[in-house]
Amino acid sequence: MSHKYYNKIIEWGFLAFLFLYPISINPFFRPTFSLFKLTILRLFTLTFLILWLGKAIVQKKLKITSSPLLPPLFTLLTLTALSTIFSINLPTALLGEYTRFEGFLTQVNYFLIAFLFLNYQLNEKKRITRITFYFLAGATLVSLIAIFEHFFFNPVFFSQIEHLGKEGYLQKISARSIATFGNTVFLGWYLSMAFPFSLATFWNQIILKKHRLIHFFFLFAILTAMIFTYSRGAWVSAFLSTIFLLTILRKEFNKKLFISLIALILLVLLINSLPTHSGYQVTMRLKGLIETERGTSGGNRLIMWKYTLPIIFKYPLLGAGLDTYKLTFPRFKGSPWATSYRSALVDKAHNELLQIGATIGLFGVITFLWVIVLTFIKGLSFLQREKEKSYRFLTAGLLGAVLAYSIDMQFLFSQFAVTPFLWFFIGVVFSIISTKAREKDDIEIDLSKGKVKALYPIIALFLLSMLISLSLWLADVYYQKAQTINFGKQSSKEAIKLMEKATTLNPFESFYWSYLARNYLAIGKSSNNPQLYLYWLQKAEQCYLKSISLNPYKEITYYSASQDFVSAGQQLFRKDLIEKGISYAAKTLEINPYSSDHNAQMGNAYGSLGVLNSQKEMFKKALFYFKKSVQLDPQNADYYNLGWAYEKLGKIKEAIWAYKKAVELRKDKDAQKALKRLMTQIND
Repeated sequence: MSHKYYNKIIEWGFLAFLFLYPISINPFFRPTFSLFKLTILRLFTLTFLILWLGKAIVQKKLKITSSPLLPPLFTLLTLTALSTIFSINLPTALLGEYTRFEGFLTQVNYFLIAFLFLNYQLNEKKRITRITFYFLAGATLVSLIAIFEHFFFNPVFFSQIEHLGKEGYLQKISARSIATFGNTVFLGWYLSMAFPFSLATFWNQIILKKHRLIHFFFLFAILTAMIFTYSRGAWVSAFLSTIFLLTILRKEFNKKLFISLIALILLVLLINSLPTHSGYQVTMRLKGLIETERGTSGGNRLIMWKYTLPIIFKYPLLGAGLDTYKLTFPRFKGSPWATSYRSALVDKAHNELLQIGATIGLFGVITFLWVIVLTFIKGLSFLQREKEKSYRFLTAGLLGAVLAYSIDMQFLFSQFAVTPFLWFFIGVVFSIISTKAREKDDIEIDLSKGKVKALYPIIALFLLSMLISLSLWLADVYYQKAQTINFGKQSSKEAIKLMEKATTLNPFESFYWSYLARNYLAIGKSSNNPQLYLYWLQKAEQCYLKSISLNPYKEITYYSASQDFVSAGQQLFRKDLIEKGISYAAKTLEINPYSSDHNAQMGNAYGSLGVLNSQKEMFKKALFYFKKSVQLDPQNADYYNLGWAYEKLGKIKEAIWAYKKAVELRKDKDAQKALKRLMTQIND
């Protein structure tokens, strides 16, 4: 095959990626953080690499665009590799935390996107037109889905309504659009980058007097959908990047653009005034831009940032490892966190620079900033000297998109649905600069005289990587099917078969082993046979131990194991099982002593042991942990169990207070009965 055909295939492959990747999602499973989308990214980048090497084999030379982007890009890749090797947990750093998947395998794809688009030479105006059109067409299609979702329901996930019950229904009538991004803030982030890029392209079309109507429609759809995400960070970043764009292109500003922007604003205001099921209002969201009170999203972020700094100081050189934030944060957070945010399992710093510092280290932060700053320095320098308007507007739009990402990342974190486009924008900026350079200085590696054979093992490695990517995705398909079965309350045996397939295809995901354990226990609990219960409990523990061996820092695994052994000990009247549950609960508290839930579970374990052995000392220990649970999270703690422990120790006055609190906060029926019983005893 001629190298010209390779060029055509690669070019149209790039365009297909820009259009299809934003809308790619598996509509039959939970939309949030779908591994399906990430698999598409991996297959695209690996396919491009194979085609690129195939072209090199045909040409008998490997050609790499020389660019100032290469040194920081290679440095960042090296740092992420070293951080992975020396991470606190290798499987997590390599594959990423489940649902996030921001491990080394994903990070490599980001760098490859930048590298591949860097070598995509924009030496023809047709290529500029194509690359802008296909990106904006994809963004517009996503926007139309988001707009339809705002007024009606999300059409992408309509197939889920039948078997997802209430959860599916809530997604169907989501007040904040998610479209195909699984999360409203990630959709907003993507659209905030698309908006300045779309504005620059539309501006260029006004000057060229071509395709103005279709690009005005693109701009209108993207802006409207971004508003319907009600993502304040996206609004701010889009606004500031637009100001940036208007500033650097101020000499090109004209009357037609001014009229178009007024018309755009009026149309957006009109569609925003139409009736909808959404309870959100733009003014309401804007008022919360500067919220810092504890319990608000702004206040919670401030606390997260505060407790992220000790992680960075602990691992300053290479960080704790990619995507390990969820494993390190519990050991560094302070006790006030438990009273400000219900979830004990925070998995991201909600600030990309802090996230990089905690997971890759300070050198990672410096190198990442090196890439961003260098992009603006080289891009703005290019704008000053370039005369051709098509390249000027394209570069300005790209820089506006990079700025939008850089602003929004102060409140968010890298995510595989959004971050590839940052690296696409950066790669294209440097591609333009190298294409327009007077003296093109490409790096060429001679592949003649048998040297070409050295590429065959590399291509084979890429093909193997594609198979591994498909295997990881297929494993998740089995897991999602198992979830669907459990959600529908069907046979757990069917779910077990699916989960066993999942662990076979991907034995390195600790979450799968934990979920398989819970399915084993579901069979044991429903058996009504003590021997069978013990058999399935043993199989479950083997899975828990496998999960722990893969990720010894994952507190939820110990927590689940503790619950299961305490429950089995209660049902089978086995002291040894409850004691094992206590040992697992102790591990959760060792990892995260500030969790209200974990303290309550330890109290439950000691209380169960006290009931079994009638030991007052056990009730005292149970009371200690129940009180600590209440202190950590007084609005959400289990006051019924606190009252129960007080009652067991004969502290009736305190028990009555705790039961009343349980009724007040939760309308707890058991607490109502206990309260009525105690009040009757007192009156008698």
